[in-house]
Amino acid sequence: MHKLDWHHKAFACTLEAIKYGLALDDVYEELDVLLANLKVFAVNSQREHCYQSERDMMVAADEAIRKLPKFALIKDKYSDAIAEYNKFGSPVFPDPKDEKKTDKK
Repeated sequence: MHKLDWHHKAFACTLEAIKYGLALDDVYEELDVLLANLKVFAVNSQREHCYQSERDMMVAADEAIRKLPKFALIKDKYSDAIAEYNKFGSPVFPDPKDEKKTDKK
């Protein structure tokens, strides 16, 4: 997704990966890679719009991550990436498939 310049989707999927990674044991090196990528996707997403489904996925994953017992292990790097993402508000648009449903009505 990153290579296709779908940075919001890459950011959302990386949040999902972090959520699942925190539930596993012995994935700390992978979490470091995911957190580094999360920040890169946050920076790159600042120049594109976001779809509602991506935003919903991000909000749900973020809420779940913050509730996990192991969140304290990644809190600083995670918070840094989230702060970077939130620096510039990306406009949120309806998903293209949702727009087609609206047009048909």
